[in-house]
Amino acid sequence: MKSLSALGIGMLMVAPAVLAWAGPVKAAWRERAVSHIVSHQVMPRSAELRGVSCRTNLTITVDGNGLVTRYDVAPRCSSDILARATDDLMLTLPQFPPPPQRKGGTAVLPISWPPTG
Repeated sequence: MKSLSALGIGMLMVAPAVLAWAGPVKAAWRERAVSHIVSHQVMPRSAELRGVSCRTNLTITVDGNGLVTRYDVAPRCSSDILARATDDLMLTLPQFPPPPQRKGGTAVLPISWPPTG
């Protein structure tokens, strides 16, 4: 798992917590979080020209305000271009919507290249 503070971003590392969100509330937040990611994804031109694609899962840990404190991509995209694009996305992605009850935790979100949605 990558810590954004270890990458020199200057954020605090927070240990992953178990999400205490109820089922429908968690599902609604996950849907908003995936929409947030898709709205900021830009398919690299070199990947378009090569016709590469990737489906992966992003495990993120957010604090109570929606700031990403850790993330992990598994499985990594087989395309180096899309693997770098995923890391670049996480470094430039604005704050997520605050989680339910402003309780931080960990969630697994799907990512597709090219972006869908």
